[in-house]
Amino acid sequence: MVILVSMIDDAAAVVTSGGRSSRMGRDKSWLAIGGRMLLQRVVSEAAVVCRDVLVVARAEQSLPPLPTSVLRVDDPPERKDMGPFAAVLTGLEAARERGARIAFITACDMPFLSSTHVAFMLGKLTHGVLGVVPVDGLGAKVVHGLAGAVVVDPAVEWGRQVLGAGESSMRSLYAALRSETLPVESLPDPRAVRGCNTLEEWEAAQRELR
Repeated sequence: MVILVSMIDDAAAVVTSGGRSSRMGRDKSWLAIGGRMLLQRVVSEAAVVCRDVLVVARAEQSLPPLPTSVLRVDDPPERKDMGPFAAVLTGLEAARERGARIAFITACDMPFLSSTHVAFMLGKLTHGVLGVVPVDGLGAKVVHGLAGAVVVDPAVEWGRQVLGAGESSMRSLYAALRSETLPVESLPDPRAVRGCNTLEEWEAAQRELR
């Protein structure tokens, strides 16, 4: 599979980085992997494709050094500790203010994310498709919401409605957008959906990336 990877002028990447990392026991954005901090690695891959990269963090959080072109967006007080869905919505709102039409959604703990995956997912937002997300499991039981892409305007509007209704899962946002689902095995690299939530997963990723 050949994927064209180039900068998309109206695309943004929203990278969540404000989780408490309770299972890991330390801030995942500072984990070293492949010679860089994990957040730095994710931002670098997203920046190949997306004009704007927005990192959503906690107000009191310290982040690794990032390029000056990267915009940090802090969770507003009313969304503090509300989880990745609220953080993504905050990032999408900031992306819309910067004129982004489409956005790739991810997190700081995705060691196998590549610019190829970012370009592949954004490229699926054509012909009226408002969202696209990788899934696996019988009946798409597992939705990899932090490896998908959306059209920004409807995602913000539906996201606000979903959050206001008390929903807090990424699955709810993609469902509201009637998103296209892609089997993980159809991706250029199925590992792109894998995160590092535990020390064991981080160590396994390090071994694979050596």
